[in-house]
Amino acid sequence: MEYVSKAELEKERTPSELWNWVKQKNDQIYDASDEGRKALRLHNGRTKQLMEEIYPLGIWAERKFGNTDQILLKPVIGSQNYDAIVIDKRTEPSTETYIEITQAHEGGNDYWRRCQLLNKGYVFSNAPVIKSGKGKNLQVSIPETATPVEAGVKTNLIELLMPQTEKLIKTILIIHP
Repeated sequence: MEYVSKAELEKERTPSELWNWVKQKNDQIYDASDEGRKALRLHNGRTKQLMEEIYPLGIWAERKFGNTDQILLKPVIGSQNYDAIVIDKRTEPSTETYIEITQAHEGGNDYWRRCQLLNKGYVFSNAPVIKSGKGKNLQVSIPETATPVEAGVKTNLIELLMPQTEKLIKTILIIHP
């Protein structure tokens, strides 16, 4: 079941409209059923774009621009090199800025943490994800312990900067073959 359509995700909105819509949509899906809650927590289907792209876009836009009708945000779902277009009507002519939404996460480990959150109702976000076995025999556990915050910050900083560094290197290689 799809809880949110591509058209809904890509609708052009002001920062306040986007942030209010994201919160309402999140609540609507979460409260709809156990399956809706599961889709949000595991980022299934289009809830992946809602949680990983539109939600952070809404937070950023609301904080950066506040309540204005002079800024419009147009999320773009797909495999292009940007995730949203910011249309600024405060100047004449209006300008368009293309932005990429990126976040530090642990890939597969992030998924296993969301699974534990779904199954147990809690998860220690800094605890190690321990895997044993392979394929159908894969066993995953997340102990109820935490690692030092400093170690998590260092890991997250590296994960956040790595995609941008790779893009910069590719850009340099394209510009200066």
